[in-house]
Amino acid sequence: MQTVIKMPQTVSGGSESKTLAEQAYELLEEKIITLQLAPGRLMSESAMAGELGIGRTPIREALQKLTQTGLVVVLPHKGILISEINPLKQLRLLEFRQVSEQLMVRCATIRNSSDQKAKFLELADQLETAAAQNDAGAFMRADNLLHVSIAQASHNEYLVRALEIYHSLSRRFWFAYNSASSNLQYCSALHADLARQIASGNPDKAVAAHDKLIKHILEVLQATITL
Repeated sequence: MQTVIKMPQTVSGGSESKTLAEQAYELLEEKIITLQLAPGRLMSESAMAGELGIGRTPIREALQKLTQTGLVVVLPHKGILISEINPLKQLRLLEFRQVSEQLMVRCATIRNSSDQKAKFLELADQLETAAAQNDAGAFMRADNLLHVSIAQASHNEYLVRALEIYHSLSRRFWFAYNSASSNLQYCSALHADLARQIASGNPDKAVAAHDKLIKHILEVLQATITL
């Protein structure tokens, strides 16, 4: 069992307003993750700016982060390539994700504040509502908030950085291979259970819920590789 130190709760300030670069990143990330910008597509900065209605400077800043997360590849003198989905790389990514998220979930369960606990319960309801309405887009947004909330509740900046490495690629893989309505109900239930177990304050049950979710993702990934 991993040892987790109980950390003092802190409140961070800061503006809730988002810069144009942050808005550009979120819009481009969602378009890439939901395959509106298809893997293998080659684009220019000006085309992206025109599609979003945002200037090229914020687009350029957003592309720096998208490059770091592996969603795009900047090809000098050619353009911006939307990266392909590689199941074998996704398998290696899942190996890293499984270990880092176990610690993240355990820390979040032990260290979450009362406000964060309420947020996890709210997200569990949102995930189930999205599944009931067969709304994959709403599920994706709630799923994103859940994983970001887990990282934040861990109160460990290194775990937050770890999430940034794999989160976008993992979400795009799910959307490409596991977003069919037949799987949405089950996948939503797994995520909702994880959120509620974290809110419950029992780290062993929360990690068990996480491992069940990872097992499902691994099964989908292995099926993809054998196709």
